[in-house]
Amino acid sequence: MIEDFDLENVKSIEETDLKESLSMFSNLCIYLSLIFRYPDSNVYKSLRDYFDEFKFFLLDYELSSPDLPLQEDLEVEYVRLFVANYGGVIAPLYSSVYTSEEKLLLRDSTIKLRDIMHEEGFVLRDDVKDVEDNLYILFEFIGLLLSRALETDFRKISVAEKVLKEYVSSMVDDFSKRVTDGSKLEFYRVTAQFVAKFVRELEEFLWIVFDKNIV
Repeated sequence: MIEDFDLENVKSIEETDLKESLSMFSNLCIYLSLIFRYPDSNVYKSLRDYFDEFKFFLLDYELSSPDLPLQEDLEVEYVRLFVANYGGVIAPLYSSVYTSEEKLLLRDSTIKLRDIMHEEGFVLRDDVKDVEDNLYILFEFIGLLLSRALETDFRKISVAEKVLKEYVSSMVDDFSKRVTDGSKLEFYRVTAQFVAKFVRELEEFLWIVFDKNIV
């Protein structure tokens, strides 16, 4: 983990360190976006190509390092956990299910999120049937914002912080517990535990960088 950014120790962040950290967080967000997509052949190939790097971060977070399951096994478990299961979906991927009183999709918060994404030029393709507050879309969007902050405009960090806090942080503990308790695959159980820790660390990092006016 990034001990250099401990709240009690940070006075300033060198530009090189800031860029390296933004790059790391952006790449991890994009990889997590892949993990929470349906693992078709293209997604699975990308998961496999970068899995060794991801395992490094699992170890860094003091978690076990499972093997990547076969694609067929991952597909079956993905559907069971996140899409359809006898007795109800175990761990819905949509933020509004965890944060709205109705526990339903497409709440006011989702419309607000869609507006934020549109303002940033992030629009879902016509063939994407998921809603904007699906966890994989949220991670992709945050990863893109951090990448843009790295390349052109550090002010994008404020948007990333807002989306992370209002849509991901608010669901991550409940979501992580559901997956940890309900998954038959160690891969998903460990990833869920990683996500809970990673989101808290990213939230702290963005707070330091933006709210303390380091950039």
